[in-house]
Amino acid sequence: MDQFIFLAAEESDLSDRACFCKRRPFDMRLLDYRNVPVLRFIRPLRCDRACCFCCLQARILAQELEVQAPKGTVIGSVRMDFSLIFPSFSILDSAENLVLKIKGPLCTLSFCCEDVVFEIFTANGATKLGHVIKIYTGFVQECCTDADNYSLVFPFDLDVKIKAVLLGALILIVSASSSLGELLSDRAVKFP
Repeated sequence: MDQFIFLAAEESDLSDRACFCKRRPFDMRLLDYRNVPVLRFIRPLRCDRACCFCCLQARILAQELEVQAPKGTVIGSVRMDFSLIFPSFSILDSAENLVLKIKGPLCTLSFCCEDVVFEIFTANGATKLGHVIKIYTGFVQECCTDADNYSLVFPFDLDVKIKAVLLGALILIVSASSSLGELLSDRAVKFP
């Protein structure tokens, strides 16, 4: 059953889109079916070179996305961690305490003809709680379009604020991965 849940609308400068493409800073608002803002995702301009140790080791340079409630209250944030091989992200609460970890695969390219799975773990890494999957949609769609399909799975009883931050993690994973296209381009993104 298809049901409209949210519409994501990005605000970014034309110069940022032209100069930084998918690495650009943005302010994205998540609107409900009545066009009322429910969440805000803010991504500052940061280095995106995983091989550049200085960028990912320095907190002020690491890829990050902040999640806010409509009135500007910080709910939490997502931060890309330093890793030589596997992409890794930290899910932080509003006090910047580590709540969850996301660990990606060695190959994040969808032309490997299979789904790309990012596993969601507890903060200590002991228990798997869910996953973010970029669903492989076939050779033609993967090679000839910018259209991508994702699945985000997490426990039903997870704190609603952390669920919102996980949605932000999905957005950061898409925008930080060079192989995942220009999903966050000049157009609005619909979450059916």
